[in-house]
Amino acid sequence: MAAIKPWYKIDGLTPREDLREGKPLDASEFAVHLDKVRDKTAPSDYKEPERFLTVLISLNI
Repeated sequence: MAAIKPWYKIDGLTPREDLREGKPLDASEFAVHLDKVRDKTAPSDYKEPERFLTVLISLNI
């Protein structure tokens, strides 16, 4: 199995300025709001199980 490249070394990907400068990440940017999933107002990546799993599989998670 091929090694997975670090996210910041993927061809064509330019990290945001704050990440390039080494500023700390805000974990809330990555949080899933389960109340929105429950209320069916979340982004489609979270509302549609097939789409969610496709994203995970494509990321090799």
